[in-house]
Amino acid sequence: MVFLALIAITLCWTVLAQLHNRNHPHDRINSLGLIPPEFQETDEGQQWITFKACRNVYVYYTYALPIIAGICFLFSYSRFVPLLSIGALGLGQYLVYWLTIRKLNQF
Repeated sequence: MVFLALIAITLCWTVLAQLHNRNHPHDRINSLGLIPPEFQETDEGQQWITFKACRNVYVYYTYALPIIAGICFLFSYSRFVPLLSIGALGLGQYLVYWLTIRKLNQF
């Protein structure tokens, strides 16, 4: 069931990326690329904003990883705590990145 869900998500991502590329040929997304689409480094200012956002995410992980490791050790009897922890880390990463981008783009 999980495998089918992953296949469905991958197909949706590929189709949506192709639709975006068709509508925005100057701002293409490589649907199978290794560089995330969040890195829209069109000029030096955008590169600086991306640098600051990635730096904030790195600082977030500096504090979040030890806390999540402690939580996993404390609740090691549960199978879902590590999965929820990974999900929380990912959600936190996108939240920190998005808030930093949003804050820096207001200037």
